Amino acid sequence: MSGDWDRERKLSVLGRMMIIRRFEECLVHLFEDQQFMAHYHLYIGQEATGSAVMEALGPDDKLATTHRNHGHVLARGADPAGALAEILCRETGLNGGYGGTLHLSDPDLGFIATSSIVGGCIGLATGGGFPAAVSAVKDLTRIPDTFGIPVETVDGRDVDAVFDAASSAVERCRRGEGPAFVQAVTERWEGSKPLWPELPMGDTEMTMIWDESNYAGAFEDWYRVHDPIFLYARQLLDGSDVNQDDILALDRQTTATIADARQWAVESPLPAAETALENVFVPDRGA
Repeated sequence: MSGDWDRERKLSVLGRMMIIRRFEECLVHLFEDQQFMAHYHLYIGQEATGSAVMEALGPDDKLATTHRNHGHVLARGADPAGALAEILCRETGLNGGYGGTLHLSDPDLGFIATSSIVGGCIGLATGGGFPAAVSAVKDLTRIPDTFGIPVETVDGRDVDAVFDAASSAVERCRRGEGPAFVQAVTERWEGSKPLWPELPMGDTEMTMIWDESNYAGAFEDWYRVHDPIFLYARQLLDGSDVNQDDILALDRQTTATIADARQWAVESPLPAAETALENVFVPDRGA
């Protein structure tokens, strides 16, 4: 349980959640400014899931992530500037500008690869495994259950619930008892419902964590019961070691980090044209 964490660890997890939120909001603004034109998927509303899972993993653990990958990579500790530069296809990006948004990863942090195909990371993680054609499965837990893999479904907005489930799954794997499947259920954020992501509520105003005067309207339910950052911040405020000033200071820090990352990424050069075919084929080491 995160209640057993010290103040620094709690704020560190909240800070990673805020980095993800401000990063994704920045990305929408970059798209609006026509700094890139590729389709992309945001992790807003799922910050608790990615951050809690990464907190349960060790530094030597390997990961394979999905098309909605920004939050996973950032929660693992990737440099936001390098991640933004990658999405803008700059040579200073985490993958040299060749991965873009859907294949963003950081091998130095243990990411094997990223798949833009829904469920594709399972095949990558297992090295191929057994091919399985699954169509129109509404309950994802049916897939691992078919193979006898234990399943746990948790509230993906709840840092404690995700951390406990992920820790149990990781411990099972470390004991050599085989894989485990955790389904973290979250509410789909309104900005991810259109074909192209948008910010229907504008940039997140963190004072709304405790100030409910602006809750009226179409998004009141989101602010009250679905935003994972708001939920975790309120949980910390209910304790005795984190206050409103701590949260505002953390937000100023993360906002400045993302602003610097944006400037660095936009000013970074594009890859040289002659490098277009590099890293396409495995080099002939016998030559």
